[in-house]
Amino acid sequence: MNIFVLNIVFVLLFLLLGLYFVFFLLLHYLAKRRHTAALIALTSWLLHLPLFRSQLYGIRARAYGQQGDCRLAILDLDHVLEGHPHLAWAYYERGTQYASLKDHREAIEDFSEALDLHPRLVPAYYARGLVYSAVREEENALNDFGAALALNPRVTAIYFHRALLHLRSRDYKLALQDIDMLIRLQPDEASTYKYQGIFYYQLKDFEQALSCFNYALQLNPGDAATSHQRALVHMALHQLPQAQNDLSQALALDSLSLCFHYSLTALQFCLELPALNTEAMADRLEQIATLNSAPELSLLCCAIALYLRQQPEEALASLQQALVLDPNNSSIHLWLCIVYASLQHDQEARSALDIALESSLPLILFTPLQLVAPLNPGFYQQDVLPILSSLLSLPAPTTN
Repeated sequence: MNIFVLNIVFVLLFLLLGLYFVFFLLLHYLAKRRHTAALIALTSWLLHLPLFRSQLYGIRARAYGQQGDCRLAILDLDHVLEGHPHLAWAYYERGTQYASLKDHREAIEDFSEALDLHPRLVPAYYARGLVYSAVREEENALNDFGAALALNPRVTAIYFHRALLHLRSRDYKLALQDIDMLIRLQPDEASTYKYQGIFYYQLKDFEQALSCFNYALQLNPGDAATSHQRALVHMALHQLPQAQNDLSQALALDSLSLCFHYSLTALQFCLELPALNTEAMADRLEQIATLNSAPELSLLCCAIALYLRQQPEEALASLQQALVLDPNNSSIHLWLCIVYASLQHDQEARSALDIALESSLPLILFTPLQLVAPLNPGFYQQDVLPILSSLLSLPAPTTN
């Protein structure tokens, strides 16, 4: 009997000490506004209890996902599915983590499993449609977006992504219909005008895009993604100081975004040419690649650093890996052109350059093409010089 009491006392002391430790850890994280870390600490402690374990693993998985620890999130969701293999939400959540890692096939499998278990799960149709769009399976993407909207016609983001698919296939009438529906559903939402701005940016109607982003930021000045998008428009309009200001604002709002860091570094790269300090730039690229919030951009940064360190073969291998993760990324195609041309693979370089030119990538970001000149003079004269001549003919950067 005494041993039983001692065991109970020991367990209670363990729980109290654990609760005491977690309490002060929570205070520490909350004081630093690290709410996600606080949630992870709390759920990690609660998982020592035998209650609600699948729900707790799910909560911690979402928290891991929010701070970019997708692999840890997947491990937690694996635990959930081991004990409960028929939970549609767990497959859906794991699919979103695989999608964040650009593991497209695993993501599609998990979203499909979620939909087999719950055929009316609108977010799974939407998420799977996004992945299909990323791997250029447009018909499957359109089918999933259509299925999601048939179940819930008020999910505005789906209209935007479907409009982009129609834009890709040059079906402008259907694209504009989706954008109009987006505006009718949410005429006062900042996200509506952000989506509309991205649409006009893809159409290369940069003045109209700028107007949309300006209004979106009036409605929501703290949206880092909109500041980043407006920076791209400023670059396209050769308003470079404004572009730098917007990128700095985006990074002030989200300092861990590799996308924002890459855009600012790419612009600085272009502005410093031809007097670029290649070693310092390579170090900078390798530094931001460690953020790893976007695997394809991490590979792109590493590839550029390798190229600057005169390792073009290794750079090419890294770019090819990045292209598998994001075949639509125009910056990857631009740097593939540079590396292929430097290796005297002119046909592959032209193919990559054509894809980059078809995109809405701002012309200023094509400046690194001048690196090809000493390595492949023929390609430079025939294919690169006309592009750089267009860049030189632009008006001086404006500060209006």
